[in-house]
Amino acid sequence: MKKRILLIVDEFFPIASAQAIRIHSFAKELSQKYTLDILCGEEKRNDEDRIEGVNYITVRRPKESEIKKFLYYLIKFNGVISKQTKKEKYDLVIITIPRYEFLYAISKFKTNQVPYILDIRDLLVTKNYELILKRIIPKSLAKTIAAQFEKRKRKAVRKVIENSLCTTVAYPGLYTYYTQEVPLEKEKIKLIPNGVDLSYFPKEDKDFSKDKLKILYIGNFHEKDLLPEIIEELSKNRKKEKLELIFVGEGRQKQEVERLIKEKSLEKQTHFLGKITHSEMYKIGKEADIGIILRDRNIPTLLPVSQVEYMAMGLPVIVNDYSELGDFVRETNSGYIINNLNELNNLLYQLLTKKEEFQSIGKKNREWIEKHGDRRKIAKEFEEKIVSKYI
Repeated sequence: MKKRILLIVDEFFPIASAQAIRIHSFAKELSQKYTLDILCGEEKRNDEDRIEGVNYITVRRPKESEIKKFLYYLIKFNGVISKQTKKEKYDLVIITIPRYEFLYAISKFKTNQVPYILDIRDLLVTKNYELILKRIIPKSLAKTIAAQFEKRKRKAVRKVIENSLCTTVAYPGLYTYYTQEVPLEKEKIKLIPNGVDLSYFPKEDKDFSKDKLKILYIGNFHEKDLLPEIIEELSKNRKKEKLELIFVGEGRQKQEVERLIKEKSLEKQTHFLGKITHSEMYKIGKEADIGIILRDRNIPTLLPVSQVEYMAMGLPVIVNDYSELGDFVRETNSGYIINNLNELNNLLYQLLTKKEEFQSIGKKNREWIEKHGDRRKIAKEFEEKIVSKYI
């Protein structure tokens, strides 16, 4: 009889978010050997990406902008986690946490004798909660509540790492942070990197625009992305008529970005494509010339999945020299690095006349992903080195 595994992930259907993409690749590999259930948040029904033979237990997920409904969803999800792990005796539970609202349910696993692997794919930072809360309560109160969250979070994260069979992290920066935060559990913390599911990103010849520069943003319109600042800079570019912007995703700042685009009279050269499933993402790469990721230095960040997605599409990328972004682009020679926003327009002006470089960089980027960032290989390593050891 096959052993049973439960995968738990918040934002899963449709498969578009970084956590959904990561867990979906794990699920495809694990379903070949184990009986697999997935407990997940579902914003929209998506049958195309469902894996044959996998049992899905879904919880309706509202948009994060619907704050009251979303808080209720988080409470309900915690309850479903507890109920499901009590009702069914799984041989192993794997839970991925980009946020720490689920730490309450995980903290009960030891009491209920639930064996689990913890997968951490993002920094659980208080600043995010401060940004959310200040939209509905005074800024000073939001800051105070967020600081209280931080104290409780650090204690809770240490406890759930200590009680896990193993804790996997998605980035070198996370490995450094958590091995310092919980030094006695260093041997338990393993790096299983992010990557790209190349079955969704077919290798194709890439043609770049001749007389325009089409700039692609893929993300969740978070405050850490310097989107208003990018728009402000582009509106002052002396060749702005030759620049096009392509936005993919949804999120808190989207309305503000749309307002700024209109205010700066950039509507005719801007395209908002909304949330696109991972299986359709490669098509966007055909229409773009370069990806962009510029992050706020005041908000902790790691390497976003969009970096490796741009590379898989055969695109170079523009980043600012902050956190893992600059180091990664230097290491892989995958694009262009700026130190300050005021350098952006000059770089874009140069790239309009230097696009012959794009073909070479794009080709090398794709080759790097095939060698180092193939998620199928990463998922296989996860099963062989982590799951099979602890189940």
